[in-house]
Amino acid sequence: MKASEFFKKITSGYLWGNLFAMAVLVVLISLGVKYGLDVYTHHGEAIQVPNVKYKGFKDAERILEGPGLVVHVSDTGYVKTLPPDCVLEQNPDAGEMVKSGHVIYLTLNALTTPTLTLPDIVDNSSLREAMAKL
Repeated sequence: MKASEFFKKITSGYLWGNLFAMAVLVVLISLGVKYGLDVYTHHGEAIQVPNVKYKGFKDAERILEGPGLVVHVSDTGYVKTLPPDCVLEQNPDAGEMVKSGHVIYLTLNALTTPTLTLPDIVDNSSLREAMAKL
């Protein structure tokens, strides 16, 4: 390639047009990331998680969904002294700061007592075998 051909290609409008288009695209992507991430991640927004322990599930759901939180029941437990469908635990705990749309996991009190299956120890089991099975 001769020097005159090289300078002709460098000064062509096609090359400079492509370089300009790439620069504009980089600037647009940078601005999109700068302002789009703040909107997408709710930057600067914080909601304090309310305390819903020992409340009924319907009340807890209403309290948590009011500020824009999402409720999921993750587990059940059983506490004899508490009413059924009562919130035993919540994660994250009350008072923590989260963003809207954050999932709050609840553990509820079971509606019925848990049942256990007992092994059959009546027929032909010695005392030691019966205690081991139990």
